[in-house]
Amino acid sequence: MSGELIVQTLKGPTSGANANKVLVPGGHTLDAGQGTLIPSEGGVVQVATTGTTTAVYWTSSTWTDPWRPTFTPKYSDSTLHFSVSLNVLNEASNTTDLWIGWRGLNGMYCYGFGKASLSGWNQNNNAITYSAPAGITTQGELWIQLRGNGSTSYLNYNSGNGSARSTVTMWEVR
Repeated sequence: MSGELIVQTLKGPTSGANANKVLVPGGHTLDAGQGTLIPSEGGVVQVATTGTTTAVYWTSSTWTDPWRPTFTPKYSDSTLHFSVSLNVLNEASNTTDLWIGWRGLNGMYCYGFGKASLSGWNQNNNAITYSAPAGITTQGELWIQLRGNGSTSYLNYNSGNGSARSTVTMWEVR
């Protein structure tokens, strides 16, 4: 049997074990693939992860942006959350400065995470969480900029094993 049911509001019962729920029985699917399913406030809309294994090094104190991951939010009133994991190596006891910002392709900027200094001769996997506030969510790029302070610095340095990787996970929350 097939047909079309047109309703404005679908509600579950207001009392009992399944109060305020609309249940879909096992073996059945509620398919919203042809329409729009709007998540509730605080719900995750989408998650995307991207990474790079490209090794980059620099010796100057000038800011360099070796990697710009892009992301396209689905809603203009969402908040964007980024978890940035960078494999950074600095020579000697010098530091590498880090700066992260969101640049919407419509020209809007958000500089929510200022500078940080990452130090050490050993390779560090530095996890940073950055949140862009609601209202700036247009397609854009996460700018990851780094600069050295007196010695050579590396992103994704590896000693021949090819395992160095930096990643960004992006969440859009409604």
